[in-house]
Amino acid sequence: MKKNVSRCVFSAFVLMCSMPAFAVHASNTAAVCQEKGEKSSKVTYKMETDIPYVANETDAYRKERCKLDVYYPDGQTNVATVVYFHGGGLEAGSKTVPNALREKG
Repeated sequence: MKKNVSRCVFSAFVLMCSMPAFAVHASNTAAVCQEKGEKSSKVTYKMETDIPYVANETDAYRKERCKLDVYYPDGQTNVATVVYFHGGGLEAGSKTVPNALREKG
């Protein structure tokens, strides 16, 4: 049990430390597109909503709340994947995608 907790903490730490690297890459990519005169276009999305990610859940509240939505660009293949956790600990928050993130395509 203690070993599993240590692994989870370590994994979370590695994930948090790597986030700034992804942010730098994203901002560099946007800068390169602007330098080349490329314009961003509105992307339309398809979505699959309320996919349960806890199998055989018996707790009614968790059964209702432990669901995810998948958004993917319409008509595009081989696209990057962003996993966005809104937080809230099953107590608060919203699973809607922030406009600034959605508009980046």
